[in-house]
Amino acid sequence: MDPKIKYRSRLHFSIADAEAQPVDPEAIPLILDHAGNLAEGTGWNFFIVRDGKLHTPTERNILAGVSRQTTIELAREMGITVQERDIQPFDAQNANEAFLTATSICMMPVTRFNGQEIADGRPGPGTGKLLERWKQFLEFDFVAHAQRAAAWLCARWGKDSRRSRE
Repeated sequence: MDPKIKYRSRLHFSIADAEAQPVDPEAIPLILDHAGNLAEGTGWNFFIVRDGKLHTPTERNILAGVSRQTTIELAREMGITVQERDIQPFDAQNANEAFLTATSICMMPVTRFNGQEIADGRPGPGTGKLLERWKQFLEFDFVAHAQRAAAWLCARWGKDSRRSRE
């Protein structure tokens, strides 16, 4: 099935999530393409930062999201070089920083890959600059909004809860 088609069956996303959870309950899966390159997540796109350049998988094997394209455009406006290329797991493990983009969250730092910290395990400065640019672009502080929502969820369901309880 062509990855550019938004079709209803997302069974492969559910399978990927089910495979990731037993390994690390906090993990979200990053799907590989047929050649073993990093492709996309279960509704989000992936980026790494290496030596000041932004790298993201080519559109060949992903659904190129609107937030992905917006991030590319904002980065280029900021003078950041963007390369769309095949990204191997090795590249993510050795990145200076990483993040994902999705319509629901705009942009979120990634601090671990396959259980290992990326760089020092904290969001990097390039990610921070792009987050700030996103907030300016939207005229909305989505980071503060997410923090308020997380605080509300923790207060309601307990600090250790990731999913709603029945």
